[in-house]
Amino acid sequence: MNKEKKNELVKFFSDEFSEAEAILVADFKGLSVVELESLRALAREKEVFVKVTKNTLASIALKSNSLEIEGLKETNIFLWAKDQMSACKVAVEFEKNNENFVLKHAILEKNVASLDSVKTLASLPGKDELIAMLLSVWNGPARSFVTGLDNLKQKKEEEQ
Repeated sequence: MNKEKKNELVKFFSDEFSEAEAILVADFKGLSVVELESLRALAREKEVFVKVTKNTLASIALKSNSLEIEGLKETNIFLWAKDQMSACKVAVEFEKNNENFVLKHAILEKNVASLDSVKTLASLPGKDELIAMLLSVWNGPARSFVTGLDNLKQKKEEEQ
């Protein structure tokens, strides 16, 4: 890879990492091409980006955003997203189903985070589920009011 291509990759990662709320690093040694494609498909559904790159290029891109991950060695795959819950859910879900995929590092909201934090975020309901729960709570009083009116109507009809 020539220097120009490396500079392009560093710029690409710098731009992407500057907007990312979550950056996850995982070991993927031993995954088949089919498994990697299933990871990419799962990530694409949740608007999470997945890329394999050289550790030195990723380190330079991270440092340009005032971020740093200690000990980037071996084979690594990078996952990042603007929505940290999506990235965490994709990584944890894929890790459960593939023993060769192991989370190693996490940066959440521009700070190094523990892998327990990633697992905790992944276990929380997503944005759509939270909105559905909120709407259900908001509709509760109206539903009760309508049910009460209906019961009152039936009672008045029985009295007549």
